[in-house]
Amino acid sequence: MPIKPNDYRTARALDFYKKTSIYFGLAKTTAWKASDYSDPTMAPEDPEKKPPLPKGSDTFTSEIVGYRKADKVYLVVPYNGVDVLPSGAIVIEYADTKWRVVSESDAKTEKVKHVYVETTILPTDFATTTYRKVAVFSGLTRKTGVDTGKFNLLPTEVQDQGFMEILDYRVFSNLNGNKEFLSFITQF
Repeated sequence: MPIKPNDYRTARALDFYKKTSIYFGLAKTTAWKASDYSDPTMAPEDPEKKPPLPKGSDTFTSEIVGYRKADKVYLVVPYNGVDVLPSGAIVIEYADTKWRVVSESDAKTEKVKHVYVETTILPTDFATTTYRKVAVFSGLTRKTGVDTGKFNLLPTEVQDQGFMEILDYRVFSNLNGNKEFLSFITQF
């Protein structure tokens, strides 16, 4: 059986990195319940405190709060914290791990297979509500007539979500007038 070598992973990471339309999506305004689990009999006593795990077949089609364009997209490699960094290097800490930002021109040499994405939800982006699902989409397209300079989009302003690249289920978060910072590292 043929395999996909490391170059494939680097090529896929570069493809994602180069996309100009990467958006975070927020959804699920209602509480988690036992029926949200693959096996409702295995749901915890209080599903709000331990959300279900997302599945590869899950969708992002209901209770959508909105979408926010990624503010930063970086190619990254793990950084051990010991190696001497090149001049001007950027190091990001994510999930208690350090990551070094790699330039597009060095991606193949560095065998990059991870991409870091982040955004900040501003208090004026969406109405006050809660959310429990966060996704990252590539190739999202807005409806005709929606300002191309607008970073936050309501569901009614989106023509096509594109491809859901990342999906996370979490304990509820409030959009209540404060900035909300979101970030992920995805591996290809």
